[in-house]
Amino acid sequence: MLGLALMGGEQLRAYALLTPTPDGGARIEDIGAEDAEQAVALLSALQLRYARLISVNEPTDSVLTPAFEATGFTEIDRQHELWIDV
Repeated sequence: MLGLALMGGEQLRAYALLTPTPDGGARIEDIGAEDAEQAVALLSALQLRYARLISVNEPTDSVLTPAFEATGFTEIDRQHELWIDV
């Protein structure tokens, strides 16, 4: 697993934890940013480094969703969360 951080002086502005894949891509395991501008900067930097990026389980109402859309990510599959009270 690899990590990337965007810093503003001593302040963390955005981060991503990634698992590289054999095909030159990476799976985004965790990502966070203080605002959409920092998220776009981070995702754009990752796109320059990896041939393919995959992110799963990002909620529709996530503050990061507009950044994913702004950098060209598309939704190819939906995940269903299942639960039961026992």
